[in-house]
Parts: sequence; structure tokens; C-alpha cells
Amino acid sequence: IEKDLLRNLEGNALWQRGDSEEAQLIFNELLSQQLTESAKRELEIKLSAITADSKVEQNIRQFFGTRDEVLQLNSLQNAILADPLFAPSYYLKGRLFYNKGEYEKAVPALIRAYLLGLPTLRLQNEDLKLLGICLFAEGRYDQSIAVFNDFLLNEDNLQARKYGQDFIDRANWMKEAGQSAETELK
Repeated sequence: IEKDLLRNLEGNALWQRGDSEEAQLIFNELLSQQLTESAKRELEIKLSAITADSKVEQNIRQFFGTRDEVLQLNSLQNAILADPLFAPSYYLKGRLFYNKGEYEKAVPALIRAYLLGLPTLRLQNEDLKLLGICLFAEGRYDQSIAVFNDFLLNEDNLQARKYGQDFIDRANWMKEAGQSAETELK
């Protein structure tokens, strides 16, 4: 695993330097290794950016080259302007808002990423999971249930499936609790 981490650092350094071809070889190689799901999602986005428009790649490279949220958001906006159909830009934007707890801002970006079609099933499922959580947090339980039902159709991982089902159960419970409270008030 340490070898894979060093290899990932090497790929990132090459990519940040502008050597996309070498970085692409390393990123593809790493996808078959025992990495975390988040590391694999990041690799998939980078690989997708490498094969995209050069301005998109440049902006996604800038996104991953900083931890400053304002600069990250600016990079994503520029990537979206360069190619409004590049779904990973919207996914990253939605994830950025999700991580800040700004669910209302995350929802449109995550929906756009889903509708445009993310390049891998792993990214599609993560996008649906984040969208379902955001909708739940906003009290949009029916929509959250629908999104998690879509998530369950495509997810093979048992633990992830339990997580999705748990959110469906919670959303149903919250809906029923809300309806009970309304009935009591009448």
C-alpha cells in the first residue's frame, strides 16, 4: 500500500508538471490496486480530465493542486465554462458544497453531474449518495428516497447498500412523523 501511495504521489507530481501521458499510465495502473474508494474516485476524475479538453484538464489540475476552497471553486467554474458537458466538474462542485454542509447549493450541481453522466459507476453511485443525503437534510424525503432507490439499483457493495437502505428507512420514518404531527395539529 505504501508503494501505491508513493506511486500516486509520483503520478500527481507528473500531472501537476504537465506530463499527462506519464501520469495517465500511473493513474491507470493504480486503479487496479488496493486503494480507498475516495482515492479511486479521484483517480477516475483525473483520468477523465486528462482525456477532456485541455482547458478542462488545466482547471481540474488546479482544483487538485490546492486546498483553498475559493481557488478550488474558481477552478471548477472555469472548467465548467471551458466544457459545460464535463460532468466531473459539477460532481466536484457539489461535493465541495456538501463538505461545507451547504446542501442547498450542492443539490443542483450533483443533479447536473448525474444528468450529464459521470464516467464511472463508482462516481455515479457516490454522486447519488451525496445527492440523497443533501435532499434528506433539506427535508425533501420523497426525492431522497427516489435517489437512494436509484443508488441501490447500481450498487453492489453490501455495506453501501445497507447505508442507502438506512437512508430510505429514515426518510420514510421522517415523512410519517411529519404527517403524524400535521394530523395532531388539525
